[in-house]
Amino acid sequence: MSGREWTWVFAVALFALAGLVLAGISVFETQAVPAALPVAVALLSMALAITAFGIWSKGTYLASRIAILSRSIDASSATAADNRDRLDLFARELADFRQHAREPQPSVVEEMKSIRESFRDLSKRYERDAANAARRVAAPPPQPTMPPRERISLLLEPVIDLTNNFTAHYRARIGMTNELGSELPHATVLSNADRGGLRPSLDLHMAKLALPVIRRLRERHDQMRIFLPLGAATLADGLAIERLAGLIDEWRDVASAVTLEIQHQSLGTLTPPAIEGLARLAQRGVQMGLSGVSIVGLDLPALRKLGVRFLAVDAKSIDAGYGPGPAWQEFAQFGRAMQFQLVVTDIANRTQAASAARIARFASGEYFAPPRRVKAEASDMPVQDRAAA
Repeated sequence: MSGREWTWVFAVALFALAGLVLAGISVFETQAVPAALPVAVALLSMALAITAFGIWSKGTYLASRIAILSRSIDASSATAADNRDRLDLFARELADFRQHAREPQPSVVEEMKSIRESFRDLSKRYERDAANAARRVAAPPPQPTMPPRERISLLLEPVIDLTNNFTAHYRARIGMTNELGSELPHATVLSNADRGGLRPSLDLHMAKLALPVIRRLRERHDQMRIFLPLGAATLADGLAIERLAGLIDEWRDVASAVTLEIQHQSLGTLTPPAIEGLARLAQRGVQMGLSGVSIVGLDLPALRKLGVRFLAVDAKSIDAGYGPGPAWQEFAQFGRAMQFQLVVTDIANRTQAASAARIARFASGEYFAPPRRVKAEASDMPVQDRAAA
């Protein structure tokens, strides 16, 4: 009880006591104090009035406190409801991911089964194909050529190690300048080559440009590697694979620094000859990577058996404005446990870079540095520039 309340209690008790004393006097000493009774009544009335006022004041104070507490409870309830909705949303995302991870889609399962069966026969067929290849390489048929007025050049896009913000690897990119001097972006060049049946020639040309560059870069940075895009049409072209294998044999000292990237969406379209071509290249020490990765229906153990070691994810697919969701975080955890390296590509802003750092070690994109044209002397290129802040 506060000091103010004790004051009220003391005043009421004093007036009541005085009233009782005067009332007693009026009863027992009516002759001596004739006016004691009215005074006692007045004192008791005053005590009652003070008591009523105190009760009213206390009630008003309690009512105001109850109103404040009620508003606080309403606000807390609204916040709790919002948090509950968010938790429900995250729980549904996580449950959906786990269902897809534990129960791969039938088409993917069948696809991986077919790939594994093809690999069993590969070792026997390879010896026979190698003997035939020697005769075919001696007199290869003419290959489709690019338009003579278009100039193709190699560009390198830095792949940043997010643990120290330095360039760790490079992704090979193709730039094409037309007769008017306009340059077509990498994605457009690949798309046009796929439609025109020129993808095998383009991939071979890119490898010829990139292999000498990575050899020079590894003279100073022996852990550096280069990512080369490889189309499904190239893998299915037996002659193109033989020429690419011969090129890798020529640069065998840097074969382990090469990672051949194929599109995730192309994985299901690989024919048995394409799978054989992939294995033939893997036997020469190159590693495999998967670009444009989606977590739905992805069979990580099967990819591991195929020799895939790098998984490239588009930045827009992991960050919808509030960071990577639980499904992507769990996917990254599974990937690291199986010794996959995650690369987040096409990062355009600081928010996407922060999200990438939460699930991956490597990243690339305009936010760090755009692709740069390779100079005549690749060794003159700055290799370990610090990434953009």
